[in-house]
Amino acid sequence: MRLVLTSPLHSTLDGRLILITYTGKKSGKKHSLPVQYAESHNELIVVAGYHQHKKWWRNLMQQQTVNIRYRGKWFEASAKAFDGDVGVIAPLLADYLKRFPASARIRGLALDPNGVIENPEKLEGEAKKVVMVTIRVQTPKA
Repeated sequence: MRLVLTSPLHSTLDGRLILITYTGKKSGKKHSLPVQYAESHNELIVVAGYHQHKKWWRNLMQQQTVNIRYRGKWFEASAKAFDGDVGVIAPLLADYLKRFPASARIRGLALDPNGVIENPEKLEGEAKKVVMVTIRVQTPKA
């Protein structure tokens, strides 16, 4: 996946996946991984899938500068993970699920024809179960 995202074939995955490169908090090493994203209010948003079993997002609990491969170009960005903050997570999750309605169905959430969650209380329940990462793109890398 990383090879495709950094190749001329990246356009086949643009709009769905980015490559994020971050620095490990303890190791100081650079790590890169592909993540599915949606756009929300001038930010990219990511649901950290199976967050209980993965550790990458924990490096972003404090805002951190990252590099992302987005639409075929490298950008510097700032990223922050949110865990347990329903007030922040619920609206981000709603935007993400509007972009990926199959994820809404998997979570037992219904969307109206405009992509709005039909049961806000259930959305809040789901927001308690997920970790969201926000990424604010800053500047293209030279």
